[in-house]
Amino acid sequence: MHDSLQEMGWEIVREHHSDKPGKWSRLWLYKDVYHVLSTNIGTDVVEAIIVDVPEMTQLEAKSFSTMSNLRLLEINNVYPTGNLEYLSNNLRYLKWHGYPFNSLPVSFRPEKLFKLNLCSSRVKYLWKGIKPLKELKSMNLIHSRNLIRTPDFTGVPNLERLNLEGCTRLLEVHQCVGTLKRLILLNLKDCRNLVSFPKNVCLMKSLKILCLCGCLKLEKLPQDFGEVECLEELDVGGTAIRQIPPSIVQLVNLKIFSLLGCKGQPPKILSSDFFLSLLLPNKNSDSMCFSFPRFTGLSSLQTLDLSDCNLLEGAIPFDIGSLFSLEAIDLSGNNFVSLPSSINQLLKLKIFCLERCRNLKSLPELPPEIVFVGAEDCTSFETISPSAKLGRSPNIALNFLNCFKLVEDQVSKDNLAVTLMKQWLLV
Repeated sequence: MHDSLQEMGWEIVREHHSDKPGKWSRLWLYKDVYHVLSTNIGTDVVEAIIVDVPEMTQLEAKSFSTMSNLRLLEINNVYPTGNLEYLSNNLRYLKWHGYPFNSLPVSFRPEKLFKLNLCSSRVKYLWKGIKPLKELKSMNLIHSRNLIRTPDFTGVPNLERLNLEGCTRLLEVHQCVGTLKRLILLNLKDCRNLVSFPKNVCLMKSLKILCLCGCLKLEKLPQDFGEVECLEELDVGGTAIRQIPPSIVQLVNLKIFSLLGCKGQPPKILSSDFFLSLLLPNKNSDSMCFSFPRFTGLSSLQTLDLSDCNLLEGAIPFDIGSLFSLEAIDLSGNNFVSLPSSINQLLKLKIFCLERCRNLKSLPELPPEIVFVGAEDCTSFETISPSAKLGRSPNIALNFLNCFKLVEDQVSKDNLAVTLMKQWLLV
């Protein structure tokens, strides 16, 4: 039925000027698009071009200048010859995978544009100055590896999604991005040369998802970061951030938080006032500290990833049990010897990952709803004491692969499987 309706629609479009695709309102077949763009026969009748070009194709850039009423353009693998001096200002939707120019045309002022997608483009800058794009909701420039700076967003007040993932040469995000009060998603993943983050981020009252993962040169977040009150997902994994601002405890809506791979060196002094302490700058130039305030205010946090952060003994505070919404925690690849006993207060915790914690020797009593404990390659793990109850779920899964000392110890006292069975039967 759908195919029949589509065929009918095509026939209606072709009904007039059946042999002149340049006068059709919509172009969707490669041969027709190629014919129109290569021979420059497009007219102001053309309103939509949607085509997946199978291979890299060179066409005339000036062919777009005759299509002044074009409202929808979705193409890829099209590399026009010459300079692109014109695109229709009536465009509502522009998707050009591999856009081959350094910027958008100077004359391009599409006031009704609501979606811009130039992923894997060669853009160095989108535009200079301010463009009035009040209808624009989404901007996608992922893997545009030549992009150095974002544009001034002053004329884009209603932007909701900004995706700059993989823009590896990006040095800075324009400060006015902090004034985008309707922005929901900001993705800067793998922007490896980004060195700063807008200080006025606190004005982003609608931001829910912020990804800074892989921003290798990013060293700090604004001190008032906790004022981003709607934030639900925060990923700063793999950054050079050494200190999380204390205001983060104000993020009462934060559900997912990742610090994966934020490494430091062993601290000389452990402070009970910090959640994480991995090296602050001191007299030793090689010594740096990563610190984190307590988690007490993060009442909505459900997933916490602190894997491969080089956490040492005492780095995890005793009040970790205050994260009463936590369902999954990953502490893999760290260097602590024991865990705080307050972990058993995490009554919603289901998934507990401890892989490659090679100094960990024992487990505290775990919460009753645990369904998975992963402790593979915890080579120093020695005992499961009677007090280390492993939950009451009949479907609990335990992974103690390569925990050789645990096996040796349990074999000398009792069978490991029998020990675990006894604990489960006593629940």
